[in-house]
Amino acid sequence: MGGLEFSFNDERLNQRASYCFSKIKRDPSLSFPQIFSQPKDLQGFYRFINNEHSEVDDIKDAVFSDTKLLLKGCKSVIAIHDTTHVSPSAKAPKIEEFKYGNGFFAHVSLLVDSHSKKRIYGPGALYFWNRVAKNQRTDQKKESDRWLKQVDQVEANYSGLEIVHVMDREGDASSIWSEMYKHGRRFVIRVKSETRPVQKDNSEMSRLIDEMRSEPP
Repeated sequence: MGGLEFSFNDERLNQRASYCFSKIKRDPSLSFPQIFSQPKDLQGFYRFINNEHSEVDDIKDAVFSDTKLLLKGCKSVIAIHDTTHVSPSAKAPKIEEFKYGNGFFAHVSLLVDSHSKKRIYGPGALYFWNRVAKNQRTDQKKESDRWLKQVDQVEANYSGLEIVHVMDREGDASSIWSEMYKHGRRFVIRVKSETRPVQKDNSEMSRLIDEMRSEPP
């Protein structure tokens, strides 16, 4: 990330956010008490996070704007899609939204240079959610919908780029790759089973791995 520019309605929030993220990006693997070693800095960070005006969408917009800035002049990228489970400390059960899933999930679409693995531009899309008990669910949306939804979001936000979407085995579903193929998306998905049966044009059955081996690169 470069220098993030925030657009909160309060300039003090903008300054606090810029300061906090400049500290975090030095080593995101550290805990917040380690990043903000001075008590006043840690207190200021927690005040920022708990401020009713510091909305998550505003923070995400600043991150996405920074990604677009870094992408200037770039022609092709790899979009790596993956989900991570964010599991807070033992305090998590005390947070109402975290009781069922013990934390929350972040589905990230990370844009990297197609020619250099060391060149990371930043998130191109980001979706948060937490699981709830079945009797508390208010809609019928499937968690797997996030894969295709985020592919569409990345394609829409970065329409001028040549994008190759990369997913792990959770993205190996006909509802996902058939839609991407239908819309001309480029993608690489790790299959769940290389012995999956495939029906050939002559109606014979074959194994997926055998069909792949017979195809040119």
